[in-house]
Amino acid sequence: MTDPYFSEYGPRPRTSETISATFNGFDLDSEIPLNDDLERKVRRAAETGSPFVRVRDLFPH
Repeated sequence: MTDPYFSEYGPRPRTSETISATFNGFDLDSEIPLNDDLERKVRRAAETGSPFVRVRDLFPH
């Protein structure tokens, strides 16, 4: 049976109206406030369709 929400590579896109953003341990361990991180992750996910982007790519130093 195939999982409708996950492929062998990760989450499947659901619809154009649903935006998923994922986190890993490094994202949650950063000094960036979670709401700022989440806002940028959701925006990038909406722009690219990819549910994961690293915090260090969203907030370059």
